[in-house]
Amino acid sequence: MLDQPYMTDLIEANSMGHEPNLIDIYSASWGPTDDGKTVDGPRNSTMRAIVKGVNEGRNGLGNIYVWASGDGGEDDDCNCDGYAASMWTATTDLYGKCTTTHSGTSAAAPEAAGVFALALEANNKLSWRDIQHLTVLTSKRNSLFDAKGRFHWTMNGVGLEFNHLFGFGVLDAGAMVALAKRWKTVPPRFHCEAGSVNKIQSMILSRRQNDDDSRDGFSKWPFMTTHTWGEYPQGTWILEAKFNSQIPQTGYIKEWSLMLHGTKEPPYTELPVLDPHSKLAIVKKAHESRIKM
Repeated sequence: MLDQPYMTDLIEANSMGHEPNLIDIYSASWGPTDDGKTVDGPRNSTMRAIVKGVNEGRNGLGNIYVWASGDGGEDDDCNCDGYAASMWTATTDLYGKCTTTHSGTSAAAPEAAGVFALALEANNKLSWRDIQHLTVLTSKRNSLFDAKGRFHWTMNGVGLEFNHLFGFGVLDAGAMVALAKRWKTVPPRFHCEAGSVNKIQSMILSRRQNDDDSRDGFSKWPFMTTHTWGEYPQGTWILEAKFNSQIPQTGYIKEWSLMLHGTKEPPYTELPVLDPHSKLAIVKKAHESRIKM
């Protein structure tokens, strides 16, 4: 796709929708300009191709789109990358050195695609949403930390650890394959447009020091967070926006809406818990206590 002198929405769309019933996993190690200030994402045709892929590809189970999540550098934020921040993709970053010639996020995405391929080999009935759930429930925190001290590990409402920089942690191929073998497909996806939490449960955009667009700002831009994975959504949600600057600033929020994605029924009820200390056990316990209430 990239081996040509120019790029168009149609070329991207044709690539994202190429042979959707023969190809299980699409690996993408590219995105918007890597200058730490660009806000860009897929155009209409490309987005439609991806949505069609997850809804109809793999004979209805959904194609899996793996996107590299760190192409913009350490001063960027993935929520300004419409590809990596899409709810239809699974994003990944690299921890540790695996090669001296092809490293970083460009190597991480195909590595993740390989792990997901192993999961599909263990259970070819996994849907694209099952892969997302397996990623969250089997990733490990390990020794990941932000050397600059900007982002810390926090625990969400059901006890899952999350970091704005590292997500839910490092992929664990063995754990993912083991859980995939006994996985029960999650209930149908349900979403609603919403309209109290007593603490900050998710950062949707961190400071980008290279940002310089003071004229247009964000226009109908979708921000996405997975920090609240597994939480019960009913309650009051609060949006907080502030200027991270020593110089007085002014701005406007003209409109915003909150879209919640999940399932009507708890997703893991039929899954047996083999390890009482696993993420699966933690989330199931939280869900069961909510049902009893």
